Amino acid sequence: MSHLSLAHRGAPIEAVTPLYERMLAAEARHNRAVDAARAGRDTLLTHLQERETTYDRFIWNLINDHSLAGHR
Repeated sequence: MSHLSLAHRGAPIEAVTPLYERMLAAEARHNRAVDAARAGRDTLLTHLQERETTYDRFIWNLINDHSLAGHR
């Protein structure tokens, strides 16, 4: 079992839903799978650059922010 409690498992998903929806919308504008994948990747990279972070830090922050929330 993850270190996240069952009560907090949905929180990281809720936190990334708007980004995921933007990625899906970017991908949907393309007919070729390779172009769709690039558009989704570019959306993610832009999101990370705007926040001056890396993918690893972004994911760890999601985990840490939501796992600590239950301990405050």
